[in-house]
Amino acid sequence: MDTPEIYHHLLSTMSSTLANLTQHNYNYSIKSIPAIVYLATVMLVGFIGNSIVCYVYLVKLKRIKPFAYFILALAIIDLVNCVINIPFEIFHLTHRFTIGTHTLCKIKSAFSPFVGTLLAIIIVPMSVYRYKKICRPLNKQMTTHGARLSILCCFLATCIISGPCVDIYGPSPITDGYFNGSMCAISKNTNFNHSVACVSAFCCTFVVVSITIVLVYSLIWRQVVRSNKFRRSLLSVGHINSNNGLAGEDTPRDTIMTSRHAVRYRKTTLMLFLISLVFILTYLPHLVLIAVIISKNKVLISSSHRLSGPLNVAYNIGVRSYFISSASNPMIYSYCNMKFRHAAMSIFKRKR
Repeated sequence: MDTPEIYHHLLSTMSSTLANLTQHNYNYSIKSIPAIVYLATVMLVGFIGNSIVCYVYLVKLKRIKPFAYFILALAIIDLVNCVINIPFEIFHLTHRFTIGTHTLCKIKSAFSPFVGTLLAIIIVPMSVYRYKKICRPLNKQMTTHGARLSILCCFLATCIISGPCVDIYGPSPITDGYFNGSMCAISKNTNFNHSVACVSAFCCTFVVVSITIVLVYSLIWRQVVRSNKFRRSLLSVGHINSNNGLAGEDTPRDTIMTSRHAVRYRKTTLMLFLISLVFILTYLPHLVLIAVIISKNKVLISSSHRLSGPLNVAYNIGVRSYFISSASNPMIYSYCNMKFRHAAMSIFKRKR
């Protein structure tokens, strides 16, 4: 066989292989349509919602409180999810068997662990801020400068935790009898102990954050219950008049809030609690599946394309469950924060 025939044979073989992989990509994307619809919906809702959040806090509200910096930081991180990570995941589902050869695979390894870890860590100072506001109202409170500084510390801590894990994702061969593909997963060149260490770091971060949130909001709940009991006892003996003012001068003014102020405090506390709760509930399935993949030495992810329709959908949504918080957070802000809701609604009102 002379050189032109060899070249023609190789070209024919490569074309046949590419066509085969393209067909497998198509078949897998059809099987994954529910997961793609889920990601597209979260991306659209999250992009619109978090864009509104950023616009409201950066443009509409000139003076914002320290907790608003945390909300703004979360909105920016969620936007990164909606603009970079979710589109990549959709591309991943439609190019399952060839994505390992794309540079997008390296982008995933840089952004996905970083964004997930930063979302987890930033919830901690946000919860502590609320604890000091409710349980230690007379102590020195966090300022706007302190909020910005704590966000910066969260960013640096995330770099330390997720930095060593940037290169664990990469091309990973996938073989199934009639074809050889390349998917984007934990790279074949990644040392097993390295991948275990990275997942362990993420798991430990998640556990520490979850325990901190549970403890902090338990203390906040206890304080709220005590305050309500104290307020009811004062009302029962007539220390507070019908206008929620103080009838006697012997009661400390700073220890009793007006009804409107108390409702606003409860709403803000509920908002931050719901943000934390939704993150924990949506991040947990993702982390469990990743831990199972590592414990099975990557067998699950390399054979996930063989899963039946419902199992395949459950797997692909479960491993990407943490994206839900990127769409739900703006809804939580709107429900719990009247000032934000009015500012957001004013954007869409036509000028008369």
